[in-house]
Amino acid sequence: MRKWLIFHYVAGILAAAEFIYDLVLDGHMNWLYLAILISQLCAIYAMKREQNEQASH
Repeated sequence: MRKWLIFHYVAGILAAAEFIYDLVLDGHMNWLYLAILISQLCAIYAMKREQNEQASH
């Protein structure tokens, strides 16, 4: 599970970087990268929550 968490962190960072790049340089929001960023943040939250639940049992 740790490798998937790292994968989600990397994908989230790349999506955030591309989103900020498009927003600052082009002056518009790329909704695809925003959707990817939100999905990666949700995946990270879900995996962290699952780890905490497993640790408490």
